[in-house]
Amino acid sequence: MSLLDASGTRVLHRLMADARTAGVRVVLSGVQPSVLKVMEQAELIQTLGTSNLFASFEGALRDVRHRQPLVFGTRVEDGCLDPL
Repeated sequence: MSLLDASGTRVLHRLMADARTAGVRVVLSGVQPSVLKVMEQAELIQTLGTSNLFASFEGALRDVRHRQPLVFGTRVEDGCLDPL
């Protein structure tokens, strides 16, 4: 993402709130410095949490894989968010 305006910050706030309600972790990677500044001013960094912000996609993926083990069940009751 190379640009972020006021409407974009509102959308991101809503997306993060919906994700939190659904128990889904949001991570961002490769965010441009100008966008980080806007996110900080809009308190999106505080909402996201710095532990969910990564310099690279590979770093984000490595962290997600480390923190969130694979779910081997196929039912919602097993913790699967995409049941068969």
